[in-house]
Amino acid sequence: MGLAEVGESFAVGIEAQDNPVAISGDKLFPAWTPEGSTLIPYFGTHELDGSKDPNIVGVLKINCGMLRDEGNYFEIGFKAVKAAGLEGKVAVFALGPRTDVDISAEHHIDGLPDNPELRQRFAYWTTRGAKVQNWKNGDNAIGPVPISWYAVHDQFEDVVCSSKQFPNLEWMSDVGNSAQGQANQRRTAVGIGPDPAVVRERGILIRRVDSNGGTNLFFDDWRPRPIAPEDRELVRQWRCGFGNAPEFVTQQGATPQQFLGRFALGHYIAIRGEEDNKPTIGSEVHLAAIVQDPEDCEPNRFQRGKIWADYMVRLFSRHGLINAKAFAGNGLTEVGGSFNFLPVPAVDHGALGMFTSDVGLTALFGSLEEVHRLSMLQ
Repeated sequence: MGLAEVGESFAVGIEAQDNPVAISGDKLFPAWTPEGSTLIPYFGTHELDGSKDPNIVGVLKINCGMLRDEGNYFEIGFKAVKAAGLEGKVAVFALGPRTDVDISAEHHIDGLPDNPELRQRFAYWTTRGAKVQNWKNGDNAIGPVPISWYAVHDQFEDVVCSSKQFPNLEWMSDVGNSAQGQANQRRTAVGIGPDPAVVRERGILIRRVDSNGGTNLFFDDWRPRPIAPEDRELVRQWRCGFGNAPEFVTQQGATPQQFLGRFALGHYIAIRGEEDNKPTIGSEVHLAAIVQDPEDCEPNRFQRGKIWADYMVRLFSRHGLINAKAFAGNGLTEVGGSFNFLPVPAVDHGALGMFTSDVGLTALFGSLEEVHRLSMLQ
């Protein structure tokens, strides 16, 4: 099969994302646009109602993958907090994107109101059809207002960091596995995030953790395998490049190099399961994904991630964004951010194994010394 023939195939075995969700977040976050407001369901250890909790020093915002199973991810997040010994010190939140099949589902969905009028206030996207508006891509919602899933996360983070609800907040870890790991990687480059002035004033560290993302964002035309001239535009398409990017990205008026500079300002951690090294359900096999594998290699998420991390080190160095020697030692960039690629031994694609591994706990909560310090806080 030639590369051009692969272009129409998106991923292996993704039909499950077309099913309505069985459980929806039981809390509602009001997101807004100039055209009006909408509601986003989420699970959380706290209502964002301003009730002070001085015991909270960290926030774990854990994001679901293509199945939109935020309830499962909320439980995984809580298990990670427990494994680190940080119960009562870390608030956990898991937002849930809805699609048209969720909104129109006739059966009862736990956590989602049966009230049709209230349901219609939920932002929703789609995954199939002539005009796909996909939450994972950062596309605008179909309704009731045109808001990007990326903008939803920006607003949620801004409320959490700006609110006095958590007066002793030191950090927020924004984490995702698989499809949402990819989204976190893209949001490190193009996301707005919480108000930078508030983050600086309060001294809050924002971590972006990308776990087992299946494809990676490139800032120029380099790829691990040769690309025919007629295929270059397809390879540059959004999520793997900046071509035909959604409105959320284009309205910022920035170049790929400017977005690279923003990426360098972030605190980004890629974790990849060493056993996530073979084509499985969800492996992306479209043209822009295939060229992220070396020639004559099958789709391999771990390999793609490692090759991309090496590419980013070269790119940062070329653009003067890092001290290459210091970077090799600890990942610190000269402009104040950090970039790390961490293999996770003996773990495949599953979020539970990734986030409760020793490497995963370090990515989510900091060094072992930091976890111990937090656990000892009264």
